[in-house]
Order: sequence, then C-alpha cells, then structure tokens
Amino acid sequence: MFRLLTFFLSVPLLLGPTVSRPEGQNVLIVSGKGEVETEPDLATITMGVSTIDFSGELAYRENNEKMSKVIDDLKELGVDRTDIKTTDFSIHPAYDHDRSTGEKRFKGYRVNHTVVVGVRDLESIGKLLDQIVMAGVTDLSGISFGVQTPTNLESLARTRAIQDAYRKATELAQAAGVELGPPIRIEETKYTPVSFARSFEAEHIPPPIEPGMHRTSLTVIVHYLIE
Repeated sequence: MFRLLTFFLSVPLLLGPTVSRPEGQNVLIVSGKGEVETEPDLATITMGVSTIDFSGELAYRENNEKMSKVIDDLKELGVDRTDIKTTDFSIHPAYDHDRSTGEKRFKGYRVNHTVVVGVRDLESIGKLLDQIVMAGVTDLSGISFGVQTPTNLESLARTRAIQDAYRKATELAQAAGVELGPPIRIEETKYTPVSFARSFEAEHIPPPIEPGMHRTSLTVIVHYLIE
C-alpha cells in the first residue's frame, strides 16, 4: 500500500479532482486528447447594412433597398435563401456628442439590419465579399470556417481521446507494478475552435481568403480502478 500511495503522489499532473470511489479500492485518473483535422466546407459570415437619415421612414426604406440588393446578389452567387438568417434589426435615434460642452446633437435615425450567411462554396468567398460591399454592406464583423457535418469528426476525435487515455493508463500501471482495471467514470470536454476573423475594406479586387484547416478536439478524463 505504501508503494501505491507513493506512486500517486509522484504524478499529480495526471490526477483529476477528488471523486468518490468504491470503498477500499484505488483509482488512477488520466486525461486523453483526440484531434481530427480536415478542410472546412462551410463559411459563416456576419454582415450588416446601416443607414441613417433625419427621417426614420427614409432611413428604413433605404436600409430595406440595400439589404434586398445584398440578398439578391447572394442568391445570384449561389447562396441558398435558407442559409441567410436575420439576427438583428433595430431603429434608434443617433446623436453626436460635443465633448467640450457635454451636449448632444440629434443626427438622425439609424437603422441596422444584420444577417448571418452560410456559404458552402468556399471558392466564391472572395468574389462574394467584394460584391456584397458594392451592393451596400457597411458592417462585416468576421468569417468563421467549419464543417457541415461535424458529428462524424467528433466521434473519431472521441475515440482517439479514449485510446490516448488508455495508453497513458496502461503505461503508468505497468511502471507502478499495478494491474489496471476497468474504467468507472469518463468525463468529456469539447474544444470549440476559435472563429477566423478579419477586418475588411471594400476593394475592386476580391480579397484572398484562406480557410486553413478545421480542427475538432476533445479531451476526456478517465477514472480506472487499479489493484
């Protein structure tokens, strides 16, 4: 027993939080990581049209005209209407603030319309960005790349994570001279890839967009009985 206790104390990085275990039995806790990389086949773009006018009605009409033009151009470029979703629409008064006097001056009514667009033809992104800005898009917050069917990738990453945990547990058990038993608890943490974002300025030359690779990563914590 003393030998086992010494083993546990010598590998603190491999031990997770304290958990309950069967009375009179020892537990080995290891982490495993699984990753799968693949080329993305889906881009998600957040874009918006902002208009302002002293007349709220005119600002509203102008915004509708511009956004309708943007949506028509998107469909002409092959984007399905079901892949275009409005996420924000607002009308509110806008003011200019005088820092020297602290006063604010009414400058008109601002209308904002934001949509999220899913693009499945990644080769068209450069042309698409160039065309929608010319059509009236004033706000482009960023682009994120992903996959259309992530479930299979997550399953493969999960399998690799479990295999990695088992390999570590087997090596530790052999090094400590103990027998590895069955797992009694498994915890999973999913890693969400950070979205690719970039600032954008309208140009007549389509900007080069590089989607890179999509990485699906999972971490598991496995609790094994040992004897």
